Amino acid sequence: MTTKPRWKSRIRWNDQDQTTHDGRTYELWAHGFLADDRGNHSRHDEYFVHQVLANGNTHPAPLSHALGSNKRKALRLAELFVLGWRNAPGTRSPEHGYREMWRDPDGQLHPIADVLTGAIPH
Repeated sequence: MTTKPRWKSRIRWNDQDQTTHDGRTYELWAHGFLADDRGNHSRHDEYFVHQVLANGNTHPAPLSHALGSNKRKALRLAELFVLGWRNAPGTRSPEHGYREMWRDPDGQLHPIADVLTGAIPH
């Protein structure tokens, strides 16, 4: 019987949604607003990775693009971002099956769904 690959975190987040990697501290921070068709803004949290400064304050400008509103998935994407992975926009094509692709630190493209399930190690 073969076992299905599973996501295994390589970093740990504390209760403040912060992690330290290679001497830098990062925070997963939810913020954002969404405008409806009338131009009214409502709260719609999206998660972003921010750097925590030496004085303990979180830098207001995000380091990452929006990582979604699902915290569990955002934590996994944030981990990839901290480890050097980057979203590869513009790679949705018939060749790639119209799937969202991320580039690993070595430059190889991988479907994000395969990385998040653990089929592609990170």
